[in-house]
Amino acid sequence: MTASAVSVATVTTGIRNLSLPKCVVGNINRALDVSCIMRPIELDSHADTCCAGSNCSIIEYTGKICNVIGFNRDNPNDELTDTPVVKTATAYDAPTGESYIIVLSQGLYLGDYISYSFLSPNQLRHNELVVDDGPRHLSHDPANAMHFIFLPNENERIPLEMCGVIMFHTRKPTAEDIETLPWLTFTSELD
Repeated sequence: MTASAVSVATVTTGIRNLSLPKCVVGNINRALDVSCIMRPIELDSHADTCCAGSNCSIIEYTGKICNVIGFNRDNPNDELTDTPVVKTATAYDAPTGESYIIVLSQGLYLGDYISYSFLSPNQLRHNELVVDDGPRHLSHDPANAMHFIFLPNENERIPLEMCGVIMFHTRKPTAEDIETLPWLTFTSELD
């Protein structure tokens, strides 16, 4: 058996440049209803900011842009220029039957460039969320291991799964979801 090299890409962002005045996105229209397709949100400790993929909708532009490299698993050297820094929403259907909108502020919108989204655990921790991403089977006390994201202000827990990476699933929200479901703020609006 031979050992193979593993390449780990790091998402790196450039300086955030002011491009447009801040604006709020109004009507969210889609010809195809993709709100029922579940996609992963992965925790990525290599990323320096959260990145929103096809399971997210933009709800506000910050007016800032930056260049992004390292987001493409097939070609880690791909670079996207003028990537918008945004506030996005994704719908989370909890095991309890409750549904929520997870809000990611100051994230990069990669849209359909990636079919999943990923979170920077440290960006969540900076917003005072508890990220317990240690796998249960590696815990000293597996019966009491948490393995979740905890939002102390809302007293909500998002259970994590381990499927090669640490993650949970969300879907692209409908306009009605954004307007009616409770919001869970994962990241700060501050730069």
